[in-house]
Amino acid sequence: VTEAAGRSLYRGFTGALNVRRVRYTVDLYYTRSWNYSYDDVERGFTGIAYSDVNDIASEFNYSNIDEPHVFIANVNYSLPLGLDVASSMKFASGRPFTARAGTTDLNADGQTNDRPVVDGVMFKRNSFRNGGFRDISLRVQKNFILQRGTVSVSVETFNLFNDANAVEFRGLSAQAR
Repeated sequence: VTEAAGRSLYRGFTGALNVRRVRYTVDLYYTRSWNYSYDDVERGFTGIAYSDVNDIASEFNYSNIDEPHVFIANVNYSLPLGLDVASSMKFASGRPFTARAGTTDLNADGQTNDRPVVDGVMFKRNSFRNGGFRDISLRVQKNFILQRGTVSVSVETFNLFNDANAVEFRGLSAQAR
């Protein structure tokens, strides 16, 4: 039997800077946050992610969706001859993941999702971090003014620098000894 009796805590602040001028617009946003939860709040209905059903309180740690630092920028610039250049950028800290003890059932609860134990202490849930996320996209647009309106032709590229941006990692395991 699974009970949906989770607990979560979100603390954070967001700052914004918006600059509007005749030829350009700049929007900058930064969020610093702390996002904690019990694992049973986030897991899917098909799997058990906690290590010890008898100690759910030990699962309270970083949330699966915790990104402590997020920076977003949008820039639009109007050039002469009807050309517009725009860029959107997002940079974020990596999300956490949990180390597992391989396929060994360390606490004999019938589940093979136990976390490694080092010097008698079990690793906390979501103790490790993925690499950060980075996306820079660019758009160039040419406007043609006609008698009956305006026609715009644009070229866009997403993830301009081809960053890998792995947002979830599930493969870290260490065989228990």
